[in-house]
Amino acid sequence: KVEGEVDSDAVSVLGSTVIGPDGKVGGDAVAVLGLLESKGSIGGDAVGVFGGVDIDGPVGGEVVSVFGDMRLGPNAVIERDVVLVGGKLTRDPQAIVRGNQVNVPMFGSLGDLSWLTTWVKRCAFLARPLAFGRDLGWAWMVAL
Repeated sequence: KVEGEVDSDAVSVLGSTVIGPDGKVGGDAVAVLGLLESKGSIGGDAVGVFGGVDIDGPVGGEVVSVFGDMRLGPNAVIERDVVLVGGKLTRDPQAIVRGNQVNVPMFGSLGDLSWLTTWVKRCAFLARPLAFGRDLGWAWMVAL
């Protein structure tokens, strides 16, 4: 969690990267298998992989979400492109994107991939095929 100023990057793996309203990241902000949430300022790129991206502040570079949903709030100002691979974009009408908006659909009608993210975190990384938890009912159905 970033509440102050960070000169370089803010990166989380298997966790969320959260930048508060008074937070400032000079480099990139990245979350892998977790949510990237920013109400502050990001000087470089904002990237979320298998978790989703929620931006409600300025970003100096691109915003990328791979296999997760993206939300751009009313205070979002994106200086470059918005790239979404295998997820859904929810964009406030007041959000500003100065670059292109690229959406690469994957998996057809599978929709939100939180089920896959949950399985990777709670099952695959712990070397077990099943676990109890939200979004894991599908794995039990496959096993049965």
